[in-house]
Amino acid sequence: MQRDPEPEQRVSRPVTPVRKRFELLSAVVIVVVALFALVFATRPRTQTLTFGDNQVTYSGMTVQGKMSGEGTMTFDNGDTYKGGFLDGYFDGQGTYTSQDGWKYEGQFVKGKADGQGTLTTQDNIVYEGTFKQGIYQSEN
Repeated sequence: MQRDPEPEQRVSRPVTPVRKRFELLSAVVIVVVALFALVFATRPRTQTLTFGDNQVTYSGMTVQGKMSGEGTMTFDNGDTYKGGFLDGYFDGQGTYTSQDGWKYEGQFVKGKADGQGTLTTQDNIVYEGTFKQGIYQSEN
């Protein structure tokens, strides 16, 4: 029967000042690279994105790949939205113009008219006042 070889014995070597400096420098480099990657990933940048077989095009600011900041969205039917975006939604001040002839100018929250705004219908009837989750509530 064959005998297992003896396990290797570890030789303990003293930690030299050079090795300590090298380990510290390596740790600092790793932290700096990680911080740089984090800052770069969350930095806003201008992009053009397309969705749904080019049915929707977005041109504007993005943060971590999501539409955030000022931008313009164009739909294949000719509708457009120009204004603020946050986490992929219409958000803040903006204007949605429909190819059918109506237009909403005002505040948006999570993709819906919400706050003060003006809706002008294709027949030029104007609704100005407060909107809540896309529904006209009252005049100013």
